[in-house]
Amino acid sequence: MSKLYFLDAEFQTYMAYSPCNSEFEEISENKLKKAGYISTDQKMVLIGGTYFMVYTYQFLLSLGIMALNADNTRSYMFARFPLLFDADAFSTPRILVPKYTFAGTRQAELTAAFQALNINLQGNVTFPDFRNLTASQLPVARSMFDIYTEGYQAGELKTATRVLLNLKMASTSAIIINQGFLDLIAIRNTMRVLFPAAAMGIKFNQKNIEPICKFYAQTKPQEVANAQLETVKKYLVGVASLGGEEGEIMGEIVTYMKSIYGDEIGDLTGHNPLVDSMFVYLVLEGFKKMEAENPEIIDITTKPGRGGRRKRQTKQRRYTRRIRKN
Repeated sequence: MSKLYFLDAEFQTYMAYSPCNSEFEEISENKLKKAGYISTDQKMVLIGGTYFMVYTYQFLLSLGIMALNADNTRSYMFARFPLLFDADAFSTPRILVPKYTFAGTRQAELTAAFQALNINLQGNVTFPDFRNLTASQLPVARSMFDIYTEGYQAGELKTATRVLLNLKMASTSAIIINQGFLDLIAIRNTMRVLFPAAAMGIKFNQKNIEPICKFYAQTKPQEVANAQLETVKKYLVGVASLGGEEGEIMGEIVTYMKSIYGDEIGDLTGHNPLVDSMFVYLVLEGFKKMEAENPEIIDITTKPGRGGRRKRQTKQRRYTRRIRKN
């Protein structure tokens, strides 16, 4: 049996604004694109009478891996990554949000600073970047980056590098199981930052559980309100009787995290992607247990994506359809 890596990541996100001419062509290529980083989204926006193509780039903030070994034992890896924020190519990050930022013993400080921002994120899936903050909010947002960086321990970068090298070496033999595609893009981008040569041409053997989550959201709308990982996990843990295993794994995660950061981290305040890596495992296990006897299910986790070639559009039509006023 191949080694299985159940994986989840949290991101530090940077925006790159490239000005465009009247033909919606970029006047100059942004530095992150020029450096070879992969963007996860792009859109045209209008700011002060000028059109900009805005690119979104994801890099690792933290990474959690629950490994299921060939002998069916579990092991864990967790790493925090240094912030890339600077005055140059990485000058326009999105704000840090405590729910998705593990700051260790500095979690309370990070949370207090975030509350001082006075930003209501209720219902928002996109967090504001520094360019969209007010003059009073900007220094507070910067202080959150300082809090994270000041709490980043000297040995953590070595751990982060070791975890990524482990992933690289396992790319040909292990199967990475996660939800969606952003995690792997952030991993590749971060590898390019830390060791550019080793990141070239790397490919992962991935199993994506996103179709499973969508399957239950569509077929069980009363029990599964959306396709979010935690929502689907909660449903499957209940119907597949996985509560005992969830409790056992959670206990192992707490023990593992305290072995790194000590008892000061308490009940794991702050978002820890190791917990979500466990959710990925439970969703896949629940799916296999519930649907094993269902002849209508044909390995939905490996279905190809929908669609094919898009209908060709002119550059102007393609861009203007995505224009957002700022």
